[in-house]
Amino acid sequence: ETAHSMLCLQVGRVVGAVVEANSGSIYRYLMPSEANSLATLYGGSSKVVERKTIVMLQGYQPYSVKHNKERESDSDRGNFVWQYGATRLLNPFTTFFVSPSANAASSAVAFVSAMANALNLDNAKQESFAYLNNLVEKLDVPGIQLGIGIQKEFVNDTTGFELHDFQKDYMLGLQKRQANPAIAVQGNLTRIACENSGISHCITMGCPSLTINREANLGATMAQNWENLFEKIKNGRDIKILLAIPRPLQNGDEKKVMRLFKRVASHHTTKVVEQTNSDPRLATQFGLMNTTIFNNVEEWFDYTESVDLILSGRIHGGMAGIARAT
Repeated sequence: ETAHSMLCLQVGRVVGAVVEANSGSIYRYLMPSEANSLATLYGGSSKVVERKTIVMLQGYQPYSVKHNKERESDSDRGNFVWQYGATRLLNPFTTFFVSPSANAASSAVAFVSAMANALNLDNAKQESFAYLNNLVEKLDVPGIQLGIGIQKEFVNDTTGFELHDFQKDYMLGLQKRQANPAIAVQGNLTRIACENSGISHCITMGCPSLTINREANLGATMAQNWENLFEKIKNGRDIKILLAIPRPLQNGDEKKVMRLFKRVASHHTTKVVEQTNSDPRLATQFGLMNTTIFNNVEEWFDYTESVDLILSGRIHGGMAGIARAT
C-alpha cells in the first residue's frame, strides 16, 4: 500500500520516490498529499508523477525475508535472473505493479508478462495457456510480452514450423490489443514460428537478462577485468572462480564440462552456485563440495564481484556475473 501511494517526483530528467530521513537509517516515504511542501525546495522545475497501475506476471520481488522464503521452492534459481531483468525494464516510479489476483488489477491500464520457454512445442503446457488466455480477456488492456521463446534443437527447414493452437490464441489475444509490436521473443526461431502462425507483432530481443547491466562501456570494463585476470595468472597468484553447473543432457555431454570444472578446481579456489535440484548430485559426483545457494539476485550478483572468473554451463549463471561486469 505504501508503494502504491508514495510520492514520486520528477526533477528535470530524474524521477524517483521522495523520502524523509530521520535519525540513523530510519526514513519514511512521503505521500502525494505532501507535494506542496516541496514547492519551495524545487520550485517550478518539479512535477508530481502520476503513477499507472499495471498487472505484472512473473515479475521479480525485491530482496526480503518473505520473498526469499517464497523463492526457496523454485526448481531453477536461474529464473530469478531473467525475472529481475524483465522487471527492471519497467520504471517503478512511474508504474505500480500488482499481481493478477490483486484488487487493484481491475484498474490496471496495461498487462506485462515475463516468461521464458513457454512456447516449447514438444512439452507444451496447455493448462497454463488456458489461464493466460482467460487473463488477457478479463483484463482487456494493452499487453507486453517479454522474453518468451522456444527451447529446441536447431532446425534448417522452418516451413510449417508453427505454434500450437492454444499458444496462438494467447499471442493473438495480446496482438489485437497492441497498437505497435510489443511481443519480445528470445530468438529468430521463435519469431519465425510466430510469423508462420499469423502473429506479426514479434520482436527478437533475446533473454531479458541481457538488459540488466546498462553500463555504456561494459565491453571495455570486462576487457580490463580480463587483463587483470591474465596478470594474476601470469604472476602465479590464486584466482577465485565461481562455477555454474550445466543441466543433465540425454547424451551425457554435461560430464565433459564437469570434468573440466574438476580440473579447474584442483588448481584454483572454486565454489559452485547451485541453480537446480540436480546440481548437488552432479557436484558431489565430481568432488565439488564447496557450494552455495542464492534465493535472491541481489546477494548473487554482489557475490560475483568477489570472484575473478565465472565458468557457467547455463546462460543465467553467466549473466549473473555480467550483471556486475565479472
